[in-house]
Amino acid sequence: MSDGEFVDVRLYITIRPALEYRIIEVGQHAIAKMVGDDGAQDVEFTNVRCAKREEECIMSFASVKDLDTVCSLCMSVCSMTEEYLRSLEMEWIELLTRVHSGLRSELRAIRKKIEHVQRVRERYKCIRNVEVEQEIANELIRLQEQVEEVIDRYRDVEPPHVRRSEELRNATVRLRSEFGELYGRVPTKALASVKHNFEGEMESIQEAISRSFDRRLGELMHRPI
Repeated sequence: MSDGEFVDVRLYITIRPALEYRIIEVGQHAIAKMVGDDGAQDVEFTNVRCAKREEECIMSFASVKDLDTVCSLCMSVCSMTEEYLRSLEMEWIELLTRVHSGLRSELRAIRKKIEHVQRVRERYKCIRNVEVEQEIANELIRLQEQVEEVIDRYRDVEPPHVRRSEELRNATVRLRSEFGELYGRVPTKALASVKHNFEGEMESIQEAISRSFDRRLGELMHRPI
C-alpha cells in the first residue's frame, strides 16, 4: 500500500523520542547556568513521563497474533532506541561533569589569586603609593580577564555528537512502512494494539532514562562552582 493510501491518523506511529531533544536542550541550558548567563537562573530537567493509557491497550507484543514481523520490528526499534538514548544520556552527563569540574577548578585557582592580591592591597593601603596601587589594580584586571576567558571557553564547549545508528534509522523507516503495508490487511484493532504497545514501551524507556538523567544532573548542579 502506498503512502498516499495510508491515511488513518489513528495508526500513525510515533518513532522519534521526545527525550532525544530534551536532553540536548536541558544540557545546553545547564551549561548556560554554569557560566552564569542571564536568563539561566533555574535548573531545567527533561521531565519526560509516560502518558496515562487504558489498561486494555497494554499487552505483550507476543500476544498479538499474525503480526510477527511488525512486532519483532517494534521490539528491535525499542531496544536500539534505548541503547541510543542511554548513550546520549551518558555523553551529555560526562560533558556536563567535565564542564562543571573544569570551571570549578580553574575559577577557584583564579579566585585564590584575586584574594591574595586583595590582601596585599589591604596591607599596603596605608602607604598610599600610586605605583603600587596601579600595579595592584592592573593585576586585578588581568585576573578578571582570565575569569572571562575561562567562562567563554566553557560556554563554547563542543557538544556531544551522538547519532542514531544506520541500523536504527533503517529499522524505524521499515517499521513505519510495515504499518502502512498492513493497513487494510489485518484488523485495525490489532494494528492499534501494536501501536499502543510500541508507544507505551517507548514512553517507558524514555521515562526511565529521563529520571536517570535528571537525577544525575540535579546532583551535579547542586555542587558549588
